Amino acid sequence: MLYGIASAQPTVRSIAFEGNSYFSDRQLIEQARITMPMPSSGLTAMSDAVTALYRAEGYYSFTVDSIVGLRTSENGEQDLTIFVTENVRTLIAEVVISGTSVLPNTRLLERMETATGEPFRPELLESDIRTILEMYADAGHPFAAVSAESIGTVQDDPAALKVHLIVTEGPAVTIDEVTVEGNTVTRPEVIIREARLIPGGAFDQTRLELIRRRIERLQLFSMVGEPELYIRTGSAGSTLSGGLRIPVTEGSANNFDGILGYVPPTGTGTEGYITGNLHLTMRNLFGTGRKAMFRWQRETALTQELELQYREPWMFGIPLAVQAAFQQRKQDSSYVRTKSDLRTDLAVTDALTIAVHASWESVYPSSELQRFTVFRSEALFFGADMLYDTRVNLRNPTGGLRYSAAVQQGEKRILGPEQYLGLTVLRNFTLRRFSMDAEVFLSTLSRQVLMFGVH
Repeated sequence: MLYGIASAQPTVRSIAFEGNSYFSDRQLIEQARITMPMPSSGLTAMSDAVTALYRAEGYYSFTVDSIVGLRTSENGEQDLTIFVTENVRTLIAEVVISGTSVLPNTRLLERMETATGEPFRPELLESDIRTILEMYADAGHPFAAVSAESIGTVQDDPAALKVHLIVTEGPAVTIDEVTVEGNTVTRPEVIIREARLIPGGAFDQTRLELIRRRIERLQLFSMVGEPELYIRTGSAGSTLSGGLRIPVTEGSANNFDGILGYVPPTGTGTEGYITGNLHLTMRNLFGTGRKAMFRWQRETALTQELELQYREPWMFGIPLAVQAAFQQRKQDSSYVRTKSDLRTDLAVTDALTIAVHASWESVYPSSELQRFTVFRSEALFFGADMLYDTRVNLRNPTGGLRYSAAVQQGEKRILGPEQYLGLTVLRNFTLRRFSMDAEVFLSTLSRQVLMFGVH
């Protein structure tokens, strides 16, 4: 390489290239990140950057022949001309994969970015090898290996390159058992059933993350680790018997909040009473994953509210949950409102859940009242819900979508008191309700999440 610059550390004012055709002068200056003015000490780094650009496009014989500069001012500024030789461009003419029997070569080649007609890029080939290994792991061969046997020209043709990969598929692995570590409260079968693995099924790397997300959605654990593959003792041959080890850390599944007080008698003929608020939530009843809730609130001597809930997470060996709820409120001496709900949820997929529910509600005014307060009424409702949830980590979402829609229809009847039912009072009518919620979570910066919602 010849430098035609005589003075010490002159400044380069402009650069022009001679001999280039694949890249224009402007493309070389922009993609090599050449900035003006530039000290002459940066010429070597600039030449290396230009060379790297050409070799990334298959010009492996590219050379920078000479750099000629002319003094253009008294302060030492230079206009440079860089003479290059591109030589022949080498492209991939053939990609060969040998050693495969489980997965067809055509399927592997379709997933590879290293392809015929393209220049060879080592970083792409490394990415393709990782892709092939992932495909074999998903096909039940987690111990597969891929190596580059040879990368060279085809029959001494410098413009054609042949890439030869050899695959060692390794033994097939089946999952015959699942073990759990760290579950001090939750029963192992609760976690294992949520994994939804069929004993003896082939190992599938993609399913490991799905298993982890399923267990996280139980919201019973503060941490769920990545399931770990292990090979069972005594397993040998073309098919290995393996298992999955799932590490978990128990979270706080039960909550209790409460406050109680006593209101003494206010005078002769009155009685004191207990007031307060008790709220007990059990999300992992006896380690079975069942849920129960009890809430009691007494505001005054004549006003109190009671609520009970129970949820069975799995029915008939499928992810079919059944939930029953009861709520009653006594409002002063005016009325008593009672509501009962029955709900079933079916997890169709990991993200989609559909539900049907029915509820019965009644309002009964006190028979001792001498004035009108509310009508005595009964209502029966039926409805259906749909939930699509792809959020990552339900307790602290870092990404994903949550969309829910609900529709409900019912009949309400006005039953009394008879003396207040005039001809203008509608005694039977239909009620319809529709609701929709959508939330999108986007992870932006570190520990920063944007949430957009429509309700």
